Amino acid sequence: MGDLTKTNVEDSVKTVLFSVGKPHCLNIVGGWIYYSKNEDDTWKTYRIRTDGTENTKMADFQISSTSIVNDKIYYICGDEILGSQIYSMDLDGTNNERIADGITAVRINVVGDWIYFTNTSAIYKIKTGGTEGKDRRERIAGGKIKVQKTRRQY
Repeated sequence: MGDLTKTNVEDSVKTVLFSVGKPHCLNIVGGWIYYSKNEDDTWKTYRIRTDGTENTKMADFQISSTSIVNDKIYYICGDEILGSQIYSMDLDGTNNERIADGITAVRINVVGDWIYFTNTSAIYKIKTGGTEGKDRRERIAGGKIKVQKTRRQY
């Protein structure tokens, strides 16, 4: 079992917020730490204040990848290996919405108004609000992908 800790940068004093095992999908936004932990072989998403109070379950379903931008949590709901659909919800866990139908994703990252996501063989992007029409996503890379600090190689 591991601890989720915070460290004061001025005096290097560590404070244990709570014991969580191995937290997954960590995001820190507006005084909250959003994280997932394994419960009964599925990843459930929680949030806790940075002072260690108000530890609350955000979702009672499998979430395998998250990115928080513009007061929204963008996430993949489903199995991490097989991939699943991209959704969004408000920072308090309400207003769950599927971004688009027919998209299978394994990992996501949100930058501005774009969701970048991978399936097992390529990188795609789609607008955060989804897009009307048949072809909603744009393939931007395929094959082997290597990221080095500030550049991408395909």
